[in-house]
Amino acid sequence: MLGQAHALAMLGATARTFWRFLYALHQWSSMNRAPEFSL
Repeated sequence: MLGQAHALAMLGATARTFWRFLYALHQWSSMNRAPEFSL
């Protein structure tokens, strides 16, 4: 029971991290399209 809950919590944390990464990537790509932004 406890192991299952822990696995679910780990899965949730992984999903949140994944979505945060996708959001950051989206923000970066939209910022990258701006003419004032250059690497």
